[in-house]
Amino acid sequence: MSAIKEIVQRCLKGAVFTAHRSSAPGGQNVNMSNSRATLRFPRHLSTITDTDTVLPLDLRSAGCDYVIVSQRERCFEGNKRRCEEELEEAVTRAWGRWEAVGRGPTAEKRLVGGGTMSRAPRI
Repeated sequence: MSAIKEIVQRCLKGAVFTAHRSSAPGGQNVNMSNSRATLRFPRHLSTITDTDTVLPLDLRSAGCDYVIVSQRERCFEGNKRRCEEELEEAVTRAWGRWEAVGRGPTAEKRLVGGGTMSRAPRI
């Protein structure tokens, strides 16, 4: 299994999915069903195993957790799938930045302190 898939699986294993009522317009079904999905997982789960480097993901954070919210689809399962896809994209982006600056303890400082981190748009 690739390192990216391993990190995504570790994050999903420790993640908590919650369902809420969507706040967007969309007809009567939005007001009656809990279709918005929220994925919340601790930051330390995005650690690269062989180096103990925590990948700084460009996701919204709340305290010590990363949070991904999706309310675009009409059902909870579709929004849950979109959250998982966004997590994989965020890990892939962070992995690419990590490899671009080089591996090792100085790479983590450059990656975190470089000021190039951007927030992902809310889905």
